[in-house]
Amino acid sequence: MDLKCEFPEGCRLDLWTMVVKAKFNEEILVMDDTICILESEVGGRITNIEDIRIKVLNTGYRFNFNNLSVRIDYKVVMVVLVDDEEQVVTFYGTFKQDIDYCQFDPPLTSAEIRAEIDQAEIIINHWIPDWEILGDCVNRWEPGCFSPVHGTLIRFKLLLSLLVKIGKMHDVIIYGEMDPES
Repeated sequence: MDLKCEFPEGCRLDLWTMVVKAKFNEEILVMDDTICILESEVGGRITNIEDIRIKVLNTGYRFNFNNLSVRIDYKVVMVVLVDDEEQVVTFYGTFKQDIDYCQFDPPLTSAEIRAEIDQAEIIINHWIPDWEILGDCVNRWEPGCFSPVHGTLIRFKLLLSLLVKIGKMHDVIIYGEMDPES
């Protein structure tokens, strides 16, 4: 079977693809907070955190005059130990970050963004969770609440390794010859 092509009309690959003009690649602090997990939610006091999984629920972006606004909705699932039994704790979060165009590599001006960029791709390389069990939750008396809070206080920190590519869709044409051996 002979697959040789006459150049340039014979073997033409026509692609519609994003040509990347600039990238933003950094580790970003998403969350650094203390959370109280109530004993009523897990059946007692938490003694250890066995595993943490983060799932991306939705991503979005918006080009502004001087920056790109990025939004990531996520879910955190913790497998915790309570009296030597595994329990699951789930909570949700939203990460929002405005990235100035000068923070991209190479830096871009607003005029370049308007002329050369029409879309972004958000890539999450990995999540880096960190935690520490601090002990019992402090009894917090809030207006309208007449009973103390019983639970485990956890310091939870979440880092995100984020890559954002911005570019413009272009028609890319590649001419060549197909190899009959592959």
